[in-house]
Amino acid sequence: MAANLAPFSFLERDMSLELAAMLYASLGLALAGLRLGQGMGVGDALFGGLFWPLDLARCWIELTVRALLSAGCENP
Repeated sequence: MAANLAPFSFLERDMSLELAAMLYASLGLALAGLRLGQGMGVGDALFGGLFWPLDLARCWIELTVRALLSAGCENP
């Protein structure tokens, strides 16, 4: 019972490094395949697949700015 009351330790890991790397790589390959299907070049698609978190963040920022600009244009 006392073991359950121990404070949270930042050294504990729920996910192994191998599993995290496999998930990162699989999401990167899926995004690279998607970009290849959209007609992007092989090098660009692989670069986007390698740095997919930055690509997704860019997409979210682009969507947010587009929504803000369209809302600003509708309400003068």
